[in-house]
Amino acid sequence: MGMPPRASVLKSFVRLNHALGRDPLIIQAAGGNISVKDRADAMLIKASGFRLKEVRASRGWVSASWRALRDRLPHLGGTHGIVQREARYADVLAEESPGPTSRMSMEAGFHAVLPQIWVAHTHSVAGMLLGMLPTVTARALATRATGSDEEIGWVPPSLPGYGLTAAMTRMANPHRKTLRLWVQKNHGLAWTGKSAGDIENRSWKLESVMRRHFEFQKFPFPHAAGSGACRSRASGRSVKGKHGQFCKEICFCRWPVRRFDFAPLFPDFVIYFNLVRGAPKDLYRLSDTLVHLCSSSAPNRQDKEEVFYAHALLHTLAVQNHCLQPLPRTMIRVLKTLETEKHRLRQVNRE
Repeated sequence: MGMPPRASVLKSFVRLNHALGRDPLIIQAAGGNISVKDRADAMLIKASGFRLKEVRASRGWVSASWRALRDRLPHLGGTHGIVQREARYADVLAEESPGPTSRMSMEAGFHAVLPQIWVAHTHSVAGMLLGMLPTVTARALATRATGSDEEIGWVPPSLPGYGLTAAMTRMANPHRKTLRLWVQKNHGLAWTGKSAGDIENRSWKLESVMRRHFEFQKFPFPHAAGSGACRSRASGRSVKGKHGQFCKEICFCRWPVRRFDFAPLFPDFVIYFNLVRGAPKDLYRLSDTLVHLCSSSAPNRQDKEEVFYAHALLHTLAVQNHCLQPLPRTMIRVLKTLETEKHRLRQVNRE
C-alpha cells in the first residue's frame, strides 16, 4: 500500500479536485479522477464514488502503490472475455486499495501507467466534442490551446477500466516524454504534467478556446420547468405515476436550438440512466424542450441532471457541426454489467 501523502502535495491535490470538479461542463456527478505520484512509489488518487468537489484533506482519496498496480496490469491481458477481464481488473483495484470501504478510482490503471507525476482525467464536454470533430479541425483547435500538436494523443473509444487503460498503455510507450493531453473519444480528456497548477492552467485554456468557438454560453444549465423566466407553458405529455419526491422536469427552453435524443454518447450516460429493455424507466422526453428525470434521492437527481446536461449539449453541438459519433453499441451492452461501475454507483448513491 502507498505511504501517507506530504501535506503540501495533499493541499495541491485537494485544490485541483475542487478547481476541476465544480464545473458540470468538465465533471458531471462522480465522474473523473485526479492522481499524483508522491515519494517512493506512492500514488494519491481520488477514491471511487466521491465527487471531485467533495474531496477534502480528510476524505475522498486513497494512497496506494502505483508500481504494484502497474506491474499487475499486463497479466490481465490474457484473461478471456471482456466482462471477465474487467471483473479481474476490478479485483486488482480492490486488492491494491487500502480497504473495502476505501477503494481507488476505477481509472487508476492508466494513472499508474502514465509516467508523469500529475494526471487529471475529466469528462469534459469540450473534450468529447474535440474527439468527434474532423481530424483537421480538432487538431487546429487543440493546438491553439496547447501550443504543440505533438503533445496530443487521440485514444479510440474504450471501455472504462481495463479497456481504456490498455488503449492508453499501447500509446504511452513510444511517447513517454511528449504526450501531455490525451483526447479519449466518447469519454473525455486526460491531462498530465509536473504540477497541479500546470494542469489547471492548460485545462482552462483548452476549455476557453472550445467554449468560445462553439458558443457554449448560449446553452445554460437546464432549469426546473415553470420556474423563473421559463418560456414553456405546458409540461408536455404527462408521465403517469412518475411524479415522486425526487423526480423532476427540466427545461431547455433558453437554448437557441436543441438537437438531442437518448442515443448514448459517453459511458456515464449509460451508467446513470436505465436504457436496458425491461429495466425501470427513469428518463422521458416530454417535448422538444422538456425532459422528465426519475431519481432515487436528491443527490442522485443532481447527478442525473448534470449527466443529461452534458449529453444534451454534446449531442446538440455535434449535430450542428455534422460530427456526431454515438458510443459503439458493443460498449453499451457491456457497460451495465461491469463490476467497477456497479460498485461506483453503489457508493455514489450511498447504498
